[in-house]
Amino acid sequence: MQEGTFPLVGVVPHGVVKIPDDLDPFHSHFVLVNGDHFGDESKVLPGFLDATTKSGAVIIVNCRVESAYISSEFPNHARWADVIIPIRHSGGVADALLDPESDTHKLLPANANVQGVDLGKPEALAALLEQIFAQR
Repeated sequence: MQEGTFPLVGVVPHGVVKIPDDLDPFHSHFVLVNGDHFGDESKVLPGFLDATTKSGAVIIVNCRVESAYISSEFPNHARWADVIIPIRHSGGVADALLDPESDTHKLLPANANVQGVDLGKPEALAALLEQIFAQR
């Protein structure tokens, strides 16, 4: 893996990691939040992005429609993201978000910018991300 040229901050509930053994060596910094379960950090993450001028994107690949991510994390992520990128034809939530008639799609904020990218076209995802992050 190539070293990054930017800080990579990990946010994790303190109750689920043994420090320093469980901390990902590819992150340069960590923020430990109150909690004993993965997902407890979800409400904190958008605040970090709101405090910056950086663009944000949520990429959704085949997440189960009935999952803890969709019921608790995704609504927070959808509020701060400049773009929500479902990977078309990967199944689950990704495909449901692209269907304007689905209940999952109807959960999106009214101003959500949803741009699907086909599963078999990774170059399209790369191009979209470059466009998003070049905007700011």
